[in-house]
Amino acid sequence: MIPPFDSDGGIDAKEQERCPPLTLTKDRIVDSIYKNEDFKKLEAARVFGTLMEIMKYTLSSGDDILISGFGKFAVKENKERRGRNPQTRTALILDARRVITFTCSGVLRNKLNGEKKIEGKQQKQKIIK
Repeated sequence: MIPPFDSDGGIDAKEQERCPPLTLTKDRIVDSIYKNEDFKKLEAARVFGTLMEIMKYTLSSGDDILISGFGKFAVKENKERRGRNPQTRTALILDARRVITFTCSGVLRNKLNGEKKIEGKQQKQKIIK
């Protein structure tokens, strides 16, 4: 996703004030789709909303989501287990439940860590900003 830019190519100051750094909100995603693609703002919101509903339905059905170049969302079954109330120190049994896990792809991991693949080998490279 491409962040919103001002005329100088930097991130919009108004956008930085509204959200702390590294926080990507639904509104910022919709704004970015609107500004960078040929969509009206309402259409961008509908597209994003539809994507989220598809993802929620798929995960609630127990199926995994694999996005090439990004990662995999998987539903994991946690068994019933013993726990403890930290305030009263009373032992209790925690119910079995399903949780969502995310595993990033190698492409995303390399981008996060600044690694570059050269002739089948990965080489760390410092990114200068």
